[in-house]
Amino acid sequence: MRRPVGTIHATSDTTLNGEHFSSGAAVVDGDSVRTLSEHFTDILASDGTSFRLLGMSQTQMHDGWAALDYGKASVSTSTQFQVKSKCYAVHPVQKTDSRYSVIPFRERIYISSQQGELLVIARKVHRVKPGTTLVITACGDPKEAVAWAGNDALPKQIFAAAGIGGILAVPRDSISSETPDSANQ
Repeated sequence: MRRPVGTIHATSDTTLNGEHFSSGAAVVDGDSVRTLSEHFTDILASDGTSFRLLGMSQTQMHDGWAALDYGKASVSTSTQFQVKSKCYAVHPVQKTDSRYSVIPFRERIYISSQQGELLVIARKVHRVKPGTTLVITACGDPKEAVAWAGNDALPKQIFAAAGIGGILAVPRDSISSETPDSANQ
């Protein structure tokens, strides 16, 4: 028997295992949650984590982690809740209050820490400090590259542009190939 891993609170534009459902439904290990419009869905995990699946996204929920099949998500946790995909995994370094976002946009993945330090495992392992964003290009490919965006305003710009299908203009000085630590030395 699969065990419950959370409770879902959603609009009618969300499916649970391909079916429409009532808000407040239980999510069990392995369940698929999909948002069908630009509306988001909140999942309160059994460990107290708040997992927000943003519009036009799909995930498989598990105990302590979510497999993001496609789309965008944001997480608020104190338990090192992980978000994984085919080419990366993200989790807080410590069991303290952490907030982070995972946003694919224009063939890049933006992983931003609003609170708490993150560990990102892709082709290499990276630490993302609060207030910074790791940008992965060609994730999982031998040509995978990373860059850093130094402030947390960037994910808000990406969310806005992605939501309206617009063009994102990022100032060149906002993205660097240096890690935040090496840029400050």
